[in-house]
Amino acid sequence: MACWTTWDFCLIQKTDVTVPVTITDADGDPVDLTGSTVYFTAKSNCDLNDTTDADAVIKKEITSHTSPTLWKTEIPFTSTDTDLDEWTISYNIAIKDASWNISAASKWIFTIVLNVTKTYD
Repeated sequence: MACWTTWDFCLIQKTDVTVPVTITDADGDPVDLTGSTVYFTAKSNCDLNDTTDADAVIKKEITSHTSPTLWKTEIPFTSTDTDLDEWTISYNIAIKDASWNISAASKWIFTIVLNVTKTYD
């Protein structure tokens, strides 16, 4: 089972950004991501009884990793993804390996903050 150090992060509203992710097991050893899919799901209201992700404000499915044998991947966010009101959002990351084993991480938070600069002349 994969695990991660708890980390929260901040995204600027209406911007493109890529967030690097490093994944290790419970002993801190690298998790080979070759053939794995990494899922990022963010929800503004996390209902634990919900069996779908229909209320997700951002969903990402990453199958191409920056360095799969060195446990590194990236989660790309577009300006459309980050076109959200300023708020704090719960998210988690899950991994499905090539054998369909699924590991999910704890719930963390990220914050959408307003972009101060409005014009780029």
